[in-house]
Order: sequence, then C-alpha cells, then structure tokens
Amino acid sequence: GLEEWERGLLYLPALQRLAYHRAVARGLDPDRPTNLKAVVKL
Repeated sequence: GLEEWERGLLYLPALQRLAYHRAVARGLDPDRPTNLKAVVKL
C-alpha cells in the first residue's frame, strides 16, 4: 500500500480540480477570491 503522505499527493490534484469546478459552477472566480486581501509571495 501507499504511505499516508503518498496518498495525499495523489488526492490533492483531484480535490483542487473539484474545488475549481465547484467555484465555476457557483459563478465564482477561483482566481480572485472575494475575501482575499493580500498575497504573500516568497
């Protein structure tokens, strides 16, 4: 079987895609969240 962290790596892209499509279906812009005030870039 897979380790827990390996399963996370497999599931994360699918969950991000699901979240993206849910936002679009609700008429939201996933690239511009309404409550996001600032972004910290490292």
